[in-house]
Amino acid sequence: MDLELLNALRQVFREELRHELRSELERELGPIKEQLAELGPIKEQLAELGPIKEQLTELGPIKERLQAIGNQLDRMEQSQAEDVVAMLGHLNNKLEVIRHDVEFVAKEQGAIRLEIDRSKRYYTPIIHEEP
Repeated sequence: MDLELLNALRQVFREELRHELRSELERELGPIKEQLAELGPIKEQLAELGPIKEQLTELGPIKERLQAIGNQLDRMEQSQAEDVVAMLGHLNNKLEVIRHDVEFVAKEQGAIRLEIDRSKRYYTPIIHEEP
């Protein structure tokens, strides 16, 4: 029965952690998703500028500037992906700490229950009879 209770507690902790982590992840990744969504149309517009770039071969500085903007967008996308990976690593570390805490609490609870069971076995209650 104690094992079933521990398993039930573990399941409850897991569900609560999943819910909290999902909420935190959605909250923290929301701005990143918005920024990525804003970059999509800009990247499409740059792709549409391909034929115009060819027409502007005489205008070297403009072509270089467009390439710099494209490179800058690529770096922004890459850094945001790295931010997501870093955030996931951070959340993973938090989960490990919480997992260790839950294991510690479960061990402590088991030790306490063992002491209670031992106390019940070795100590009999004193019954006072009324005169």
